[in-house]
Amino acid sequence: MRYVILGTAGHIDHGKSSLVKALTGVDPDRLKEEKERGITIDLGFADLEYPDGLTVGIVDVPGHERLIKNMLAGAGGIDLVLFVIAADESIMPQSREHLHICNLLRIKTGLIAITKADLVEAEWLALVTDDVKAFVKGTFLEDADIVPVSSKTMFNVEFLKEKIREVALKVEPKQTKGHFQAPHRPCVYVKGFRDGCHRDCRIRKHLGRQGHRDTPEQYQEQSPRTPQPRQTHPDGICRAARGNKSSGH
Repeated sequence: MRYVILGTAGHIDHGKSSLVKALTGVDPDRLKEEKERGITIDLGFADLEYPDGLTVGIVDVPGHERLIKNMLAGAGGIDLVLFVIAADESIMPQSREHLHICNLLRIKTGLIAITKADLVEAEWLALVTDDVKAFVKGTFLEDADIVPVSSKTMFNVEFLKEKIREVALKVEPKQTKGHFQAPHRPCVYVKGFRDGCHRDCRIRKHLGRQGHRDTPEQYQEQSPRTPQPRQTHPDGICRAARGNKSSGH
């Protein structure tokens, strides 16, 4: 079994979520507000599984300029990007912004999907493809595959799946040695908990040997820094505490 994380990127209404649904059968827009407004507001998730044991976890990000924080939350831990540009609109402001973000995050690989290919003529599609090549020149996507696709007619969807597999298999496996890293994400206030705040985190690096669980004492001996104390509450939620309860809220 091998797991790789793919994140979408691109301008609002360029068909990122529709493409994820066409690839996986899962609609990443799960919120009522998203379905009512027809746009992605928060991160969506789906899995693309292959017969050889490869699983590509997909993080679908919003494309609206005012939701850039949500986009950053999703793009921060991905291995490759599926950059989406609509054939009927070509390159738009958030296309440029998302590419800059991917460069800043040092994402190393990915591929480009030109969506809504069924809405344009072949000549227009060729012009958009040329624009995209010029747009990504000098970036990590300069040599990436460019795949015209349609989520409506399913044109090239299976071909795109195979291209995703090819790129995913070239991704370097994540390290399973070294110190455990799980950077905190923003606080989420949840009704009913003692302090009202639950702090989520994303695992970035595994601690110790694969299949081996180190004790807190062993961790303290290995780490140059003293690990923060951990609070375990009766409600089953673990929180990192620094000094007092109000810290980090």
